[in-house]
Amino acid sequence: VGAYVGWQGVLLTVFLGGLIGSLIFVPLALAGNKKLVPFGIFLALGAAVTYFVGPAIFQWYAGFLVSA
Repeated sequence: VGAYVGWQGVLLTVFLGGLIGSLIFVPLALAGNKKLVPFGIFLALGAAVTYFVGPAIFQWYAGFLVSA
């Protein structure tokens, strides 16, 4: 993943993977589903989002930091 998105993209990939995984797993857990969900699927989704939308996310975040 790092070869395609760089080290900053890897950090964003892990963050997005955790975020997407939480958005999927928490409702399942609250509904009573006690099965484990593999994290690799969410890392792959996070990597895809980072690859296609990562530069826009970085630009938005940089603008957010400058204006704060």
